[in-house]
Amino acid sequence: MATVKNKSGQGILEFVFAFLILMSILIFYIQMGLGMLSSNFADYASFMASRALLTSGEKEAQQTVNELLGTTEQSHLNFLLQLVSPAQGKDSFVVRLRDKSGIQIPYRIPMYVPFLGQGTGGEPLKLISESYHGEEVNRDQCRQDLIRTVSRLNNERDFNECGF
Repeated sequence: MATVKNKSGQGILEFVFAFLILMSILIFYIQMGLGMLSSNFADYASFMASRALLTSGEKEAQQTVNELLGTTEQSHLNFLLQLVSPAQGKDSFVVRLRDKSGIQIPYRIPMYVPFLGQGTGGEPLKLISESYHGEEVNRDQCRQDLIRTVSRLNNERDFNECGF
């Protein structure tokens, strides 16, 4: 059986392999943390834009998205988050449903897994941040609710005064 007489490089070789594996894991966790950070920021932007939509209208909501995240051409978080243009046929991130309206912001996060490549199939992860708020109650609805509540309280008081 042949034996190796010179084992002088074994320690360095083991160190290099272990170092590469540990650095890959560290880079993966850092990248994952940055992805979560940018995703949280996109969620905050959609929430603030949804509030702007509720109080000021569609133009203010779009302006809020542009101020916080940038535009689809030039994102403020270039290397962390890339905005995707809204759904086809739309020029804004505003979504109107039957009883509420809100914001949908599609975006991409580059995700690089060491030794395996980038994301799913070589593409960045595609995500959507959504935030919806109900419609604001107008003055007439508020007055009707107040009248209904007061009349119900009066009926309960009359009921209690009868001794029941």
